[in-house]
Amino acid sequence: MALALPFDIWCLIAKFIPQAELLKLYSVNSALFNLVMNQQYRDVRIYHNGDENTRRYFKTMSPVIATRVRSLIIHPHVFGEIANPKKKSLAKMLWSYIRFRPASKLSKSATLLRHISCMTEVTSLTIGCYPWDDFLSNNLTTSFFTTIWSGQGYHLRNLSLDIPLEAYSNALVGVPPLESLEGLSITLRILFPHTKPEKPISLIAAFITRHSRTLLSLSVDTPQAKVDPSYFFHALGRLPHLRILSINHPLDCLRPEYPTGIDSFLTKHADLLRQLSIRICDLPANDLLPSPDELFSFPIFLVQLPRLTSLELGLFQWAGAVPRTSLIGNLLKYLHPMRKMLSRVVLCNYVLTILELKSVISVFDSTEPTLRSLVVNVHFLSCDLFDLVSGRLPGLHDLKLIFEAIRSRDNGASTEGQNRFHVQSQVRTSLFFLDMASRVYPDWALRHLALSTPYTIGKWDECGPLVDALPSVISFNGLSREEFANLKVLENNFMSLL
Repeated sequence: MALALPFDIWCLIAKFIPQAELLKLYSVNSALFNLVMNQQYRDVRIYHNGDENTRRYFKTMSPVIATRVRSLIIHPHVFGEIANPKKKSLAKMLWSYIRFRPASKLSKSATLLRHISCMTEVTSLTIGCYPWDDFLSNNLTTSFFTTIWSGQGYHLRNLSLDIPLEAYSNALVGVPPLESLEGLSITLRILFPHTKPEKPISLIAAFITRHSRTLLSLSVDTPQAKVDPSYFFHALGRLPHLRILSINHPLDCLRPEYPTGIDSFLTKHADLLRQLSIRICDLPANDLLPSPDELFSFPIFLVQLPRLTSLELGLFQWAGAVPRTSLIGNLLKYLHPMRKMLSRVVLCNYVLTILELKSVISVFDSTEPTLRSLVVNVHFLSCDLFDLVSGRLPGLHDLKLIFEAIRSRDNGASTEGQNRFHVQSQVRTSLFFLDMASRVYPDWALRHLALSTPYTIGKWDECGPLVDALPSVISFNGLSREEFANLKVLENNFMSLL
């Protein structure tokens, strides 16, 4: 039967098919059966025995279904101590374990091995290890994956290794080149203070060098200042096809006196990079934070990136008497050289006033604006905010706002969040929607709007005027216009917006 209906419609139809009847669908309509099964088992997540997704996996997965998996996220909990790897190689031990034991007596670890060996079409693999995971279990897991993916890595395009440096020797040694690898995400963290990071970091750098001809995207997460990444970045050569770079780095290690090598790596790839994400983490006490002038004098912010089209900056909130004008002035100075190329800007972790947002927008306010997507944190969601953005950025297609409170009017004079379960929050929300009823933005090119707040918002079931004021918007928070207008509560999904 020809699938004349759109793919998403068939997926919607399939939701009404009882799980018990799903396997019978093959004899009725094999095309629909394959569509449903591919969609249902496309993404597999295995965390621990108490996780619902993990339990469902062991209940329904089979070697035949395993070939439908395209994305696999796995953590080491379900493995346990299968055997002592010092006495016998993990590959031989697992193979003999599967071969000579009845299927009914196979442990979950061995069953999982048998299934994963059939996952020959996986394109995205994430190996994770929580900071509190048992290190021995993680060793077993990484050795297990090294053995399996040595013969299954042809289709792998994206690899994420969220594991400690102590485990990289098992994860990377002996892995052959992954011919299709385009995206790599790594974490530089240690479990034990006496760990010497030089050897595992050299393994990571060598692994990246072997895949330099195919890598398009690289993400490096250094969550704490316990690891010096300078050896890593200095060991990397030029990646000729690198287009996307994401860096999460401790604040103190970005200071000029710490030669991390990130700035030289950026300079080396300045003519290649199209997307850059810089997030600052592991912040010191407020009184030790650098001033905005000091921050934007750090080497990482002095590199010129003339071909960048997407920029994400994860800064931080200054407390006390730090002049906000100093931050905005430095931010505008940083953005100005890239203004004619940037089509997407994300400014997170620093909450903007409407006046500061106006200054940021002014960088891209021109006769030929290129900005199409904007994500910002703001103090207030207000009618004035929509007036500002629609007037200054008429060509914007995608807007995501993370806000602290709602006000009908906002002149930028106050930054006090009044929405933390405040008794007047429902009144302010109602007034906002009431004022939106008198507005309409017919000439705004906006197609997608996402709104989120970490706090409780009252009276969201009155949001109809907001939907009506934006006739060109196709989706609100990923929902249709009708679905969003019928929302009772605005869900706290602000992390998914970034």
